[in-house]
Amino acid sequence: MNTEEKEELKSFNAFALNQLNYTSWPLIPKFLLEDEAFARELIELEIHLIEGAEITDLRSIESLPDEIKDNKTFFMDLLKDLPNSIYGYNLAFLSSRLRDDEDIVEAFLSNVCDDNSATPFISDRLKSDKKFIFRMVSSGYSIKITHISAELRRDREFILSISEFIGLYQIPKKLRKDKGILLKSSKCDIIYVKYLPEELRKDYAFIYKSFKCYNKNY
Repeated sequence: MNTEEKEELKSFNAFALNQLNYTSWPLIPKFLLEDEAFARELIELEIHLIEGAEITDLRSIESLPDEIKDNKTFFMDLLKDLPNSIYGYNLAFLSSRLRDDEDIVEAFLSNVCDDNSATPFISDRLKSDKKFIFRMVSSGYSIKITHISAELRRDREFILSISEFIGLYQIPKKLRKDKGILLKSSKCDIIYVKYLPEELRKDYAFIYKSFKCYNKNY
């Protein structure tokens, strides 16, 4: 494509964007969506159109061709330039390769405008990766523990290692009687008592100890 053709395409893209409304997405020609600059402008336009609405899935991302859905640079730049503008649900529309990419997943977890919604769409491999999950949780990113692998949820030592970052409400129920985990969890969740098993709620010595643990660390 020569310079003149590129300018014509740019002008046509601008015209097409100006004609769009939210119901027009299915009518967008494929050749337009294949243009990265147009795709980027389309996403930004949709974000503007739905501002203030409770809409989490971006039709503009869902409509992208597979080539762009597999383009790491495109999404890394998008998330960097539009922080707190894209819901985590949209990770579902990316290629399986990108949903298995640590950089992309971390970018979604650190930049999206909601909590937890990206975690169901992370690849199974990453959901089972102890080092990756620990790094995400300890960095303060929102990870819903019910969405990590069942193997990690059963791993007492792993849950102990992250319990101070996630609070008791995220501790798997089968481990909520484990006092070692609970005391560590209490460091970040002083109102955790309501999540305790009934027998521990009546264990006043344990409750007192856990509050002392909290006060010592904060």
